[in-house]
Amino acid sequence: MVDFRAFRGLRYTPLGGDLSDLISPPYDVLSAAQVEALKDRSPYNIIRLEHPVMALAGEREPYEAAASLLNEWQGRGILRRDDAPAFHLHAQTFTEGDHSRQRRVIYGRLKLTSWDDGEVVPHEYTMAGPKEDRLRLLRALNANTSPLYLLYNDSDGDIASLLPSSAGAGQTLTASADAESHALTALVEPDTVQRLQTAFAERRLYMADGHHRYETALAHHNTEGSAETAYVLAGLTASNDPGLSIHATHRLFSGEFDPRALRDAIDRDFELQPVSRAELKELLSGEELALGLGGLDSPSSLVCLRPRNLDSLASRTPGDAPEVSRRLDVSLLQHIVLGDYLGLDPAKPDQAGLVYVHSLDDALDTVANHGARLAFLLRPVSPKQLIEVSDAGARLPQKTTYFSPKLPTGLVMNLLD
Repeated sequence: MVDFRAFRGLRYTPLGGDLSDLISPPYDVLSAAQVEALKDRSPYNIIRLEHPVMALAGEREPYEAAASLLNEWQGRGILRRDDAPAFHLHAQTFTEGDHSRQRRVIYGRLKLTSWDDGEVVPHEYTMAGPKEDRLRLLRALNANTSPLYLLYNDSDGDIASLLPSSAGAGQTLTASADAESHALTALVEPDTVQRLQTAFAERRLYMADGHHRYETALAHHNTEGSAETAYVLAGLTASNDPGLSIHATHRLFSGEFDPRALRDAIDRDFELQPVSRAELKELLSGEELALGLGGLDSPSSLVCLRPRNLDSLASRTPGDAPEVSRRLDVSLLQHIVLGDYLGLDPAKPDQAGLVYVHSLDDALDTVANHGARLAFLLRPVSPKQLIEVSDAGARLPQKTTYFSPKLPTGLVMNLLD
């Protein structure tokens, strides 16, 4: 049974200044220049706590320095803990393409359980490096500065019926940053809190963003063993939320290969259709399986790959994987193209010569400018596919999904004491 409950959030007060200058994108999407820009916004910007290795690089012990800042800001009233437990409803408004969209997220404290328990389930594999950094930060701060992000099925609308119809009604905090606007509403009414907790107890939760931090928090709790470390800050969105947006994560390959042999191998299994960028973008937004490949014949060449026999290709992916997983674009890319053709180990978390990008144009420009040899372009996985793969007990290859926009860091935090 899922234990997702209200909590006494730690939040910025007006003493910190404009909240728009205090919040930050999550640490793992920021460059060094972006971190410096955030530091320049305010001496209290959350990036100093969220990413001390970069933001406090001049400190001998950056994690401990971040912990000192957290204590100092609480002592000075820059950060203050709520008096009463609450859920927090976040309305995040953003622009995608030519359209304005809004996504709703509910923040609370989620009890950590093993993936094997089946209450909270992952959808992709993780890497060791990010977990070590987050564990050191968690141990130093004894707090969650940024939320995990998970999905839940609300096709019956029961949870939606418990939320305010107007996302900003009774809002306690607002901010605008990085072309997004945010409204945070505290849900404190006891009956609403209890009904939400009861409703979530009956739902399975699906990890969207934060696999590394979830596993880190669980490892931390297994070491510490305290009641407070058994919970982690989490933001939840309905899988049918109209503002939910999942983008694809594309691949760039810079390793060695024989161009003629690669083309021959691809031609045996796929139809190769020369396309323009605009045509490929349209194909990758469609319902039929398609892979984009840039750089095969020349740095500027671009083709769309369509399976000649999908049943045959799916049978060459791992036999213990569920059928829904074996037929996904990303599975065929990982096991057939990268594995069979290019000789990479599909099960290895870190692929030699492989990097991940979120922009199709950036990927193709990199190849055209000789920054990589090949670009592999994918369709996004749908929420329905993600849930089906997770329910089947399978995981997608690492770096399959990119949830956009990211949840901001600093709207509300969770102290583990």
